[in-house]
Amino acid sequence: MQPSFGMEMTEICSKIIRLLKRMVPCTMKALGRDYTDIDFLIQHQVGYKPYQVVLNMFQTSADKSPATYARFGNLASASIPVCFDFCDIKSGDRAIINSTGSGIVATHLGLVF
Repeated sequence: MQPSFGMEMTEICSKIIRLLKRMVPCTMKALGRDYTDIDFLIQHQVGYKPYQVVLNMFQTSADKSPATYARFGNLASASIPVCFDFCDIKSGDRAIINSTGSGIVATHLGLVF
């Protein structure tokens, strides 16, 4: 019998979205920030739909979150540093990093520059 491998991406994405729906308000509260306080949303990106979902959850616009997926595809762990390269960050700017993964993981980090 040959080994068979596969990913249930629909199920994985659904679980990550449910996780983020619970996490995002907690993150904002823990940081003492309002959604309008986000200068940059740096996010891991695998494609258009996940990118848009995260934008909507953080109630922010694409001009605050550089999109790399269309130009470079899924950069895996490099997507966050590449996003930083597209930001014109100034002293005092506030950023949130949103990182997710197929291992059903999610991380948020708030930064002030």
